[in-house]
Amino acid sequence: QNVYSVIAETTFGPSWILQFVGTIAVGLLLLKGSINGESGWAFWAALGVSLTVLLGPGLSGHPRAAAAEYSFAVPFDWLHLVAASVWVGGLVMIVFGLPKLLLKVEGRSQSDVLAELIQRFNTLAIPATVVLALTGVYNSWIHVEGFAALTGTFYGKVLLTKIAVTILMIVLGGLNAFVLRPRIVAPSDGQSASGGRTFFNSVRLEIVLAAVVLLLAAVLAFLPPARGHDPTARVAVTSEQTS
Repeated sequence: QNVYSVIAETTFGPSWILQFVGTIAVGLLLLKGSINGESGWAFWAALGVSLTVLLGPGLSGHPRAAAAEYSFAVPFDWLHLVAASVWVGGLVMIVFGLPKLLLKVEGRSQSDVLAELIQRFNTLAIPATVVLALTGVYNSWIHVEGFAALTGTFYGKVLLTKIAVTILMIVLGGLNAFVLRPRIVAPSDGQSASGGRTFFNSVRLEIVLAAVVLLLAAVLAFLPPARGHDPTARVAVTSEQTS
């Protein structure tokens, strides 16, 4: 009865159902695509469902609480999650999928293929990082009233730690894109193999840092924000519109 009440009578319920059902649907779509050998349509369908699933956290957490006062709270939270998914998801695929792909390369050097795939990832990761930073600034402004709240509350301190780790990830990403990739593209004296190993080690470190960021984000989701949001604001706005 208590579980049913939570799902049916709270804002968390619909959001949880969206994420739970959507995750299962994504898994089934990818499985069906891989079994039938028609991964193209399955991939795009799974991508569409995944983008919908990412609406879930914002519809039941702090963004929803702030939505009456800040109109872009939910969509900016969604954009933040999409950008993070592109960036971190790409890193995971590089570490766990790319080495196996390189072993199957025929007719071209592995360094050429690696450099090309890194460039393709950069065309997505760099814009995603920009979106992540811009939406992160907006989301922080929504939930933190000022610098004093940023340094004087537990929420603010956790947020500062999350920002610091994210900046470190961005620095590593820049190292991969603008320092290590050129070494792979134009190798000399064995730099290609060495650059490739250094690149993968750097990406692994990025993934570890990403896991820390996700853990800190989970902690923030359970903490009261450093800026209070009036739960009656939505009612007040609605009343003004109808009068």
